[in-house]
Amino acid sequence: MKGQFFVMATVIMIYTLMTMIQYIYDFSDINLVQLKTVTEFDYIRYVKDTLDTTVMSSFLPGKDYEKVESDIISTIIFLKSKMIERGISLTVRCDLIVDCYPNLNVSFNFSIKTSNLYTVTEFTSSYNPATCGAAYNCNVPADCAGLSHVLCLGHWECRSGHCSWVCGLQ
Repeated sequence: MKGQFFVMATVIMIYTLMTMIQYIYDFSDINLVQLKTVTEFDYIRYVKDTLDTTVMSSFLPGKDYEKVESDIISTIIFLKSKMIERGISLTVRCDLIVDCYPNLNVSFNFSIKTSNLYTVTEFTSSYNPATCGAAYNCNVPADCAGLSHVLCLGHWECRSGHCSWVCGLQ
C-alpha cells in the first residue's frame, strides 16, 4: 500500500513539473516588445487626430489665421510634453497654406521615436469652402506678388496653378 502511494505521488509530481515547464516555455514565446510596439502605433493616430481637430476647431471664417497658428503651436507643445512623459520623442513640422481666402490647408510632418520604434507621418488638414478666383491663378510664384495673404512670415508658391501663401512653423 505504501508503494502504491509513493508511485502515485511521484506521477503527480512529475505531471505537475511537466505542466509548469510547458507553461514557462509557452510564456517565453510571447514577444513583449512586439506588444509594446503595437501600442506605440496608437500614438500616431492620437497625434494626427489631435492636430487635425485643432485646425478644424480653431479656424473661424472671416477671422485672421493667427488663432490657428497659435493653437497649433500650443497643441504641439502639449503633445510633446505628453509624449516626453511616456519616454517618446515627438518632432512636428507644419506649414499653413492659404490657396485662396478662405481656403486653408495645414500640412503636417511628424515623427515619433521610442527605443523600439521610429516612424514619420505626413498628412494635410484642410478647410476649403471656396473655389479660387482668377486673381489667384499663376505659373510662377512671382505672379502672386501683390495679392493679399494671411499675416505670417512666409512666401508665395504656385501649387497646381494657384497662388498659395505658405506660413512656416517649426
